[in-house]
Amino acid sequence: MVNELAFGMNKKVHVYTPSKDTLEMADFIYPRMYGMSRATTIMFVYPRDEKYLKEDYLNFTIQDLGLYTGEVKFKVPTNKLNNEPKLNF
Repeated sequence: MVNELAFGMNKKVHVYTPSKDTLEMADFIYPRMYGMSRATTIMFVYPRDEKYLKEDYLNFTIQDLGLYTGEVKFKVPTNKLNNEPKLNF
């Protein structure tokens, strides 16, 4: 299980458009907390491509990781991605 989270998420997590164009994952990070946290967090990084952000939503799917949940699918509205807060440095 930990091996899947640390090394195999690029094969288990997919983002695609309503017209079934798949966005390729650039990177992901799974920080191991060794029981010091009550949550498991993973950050997924995808390239920001304006042609995909013109869609109404993107599909975010996670295949079964061995917990017998089946594939989990989310619809992410692109207006949330387009209206993200800006960081001031």
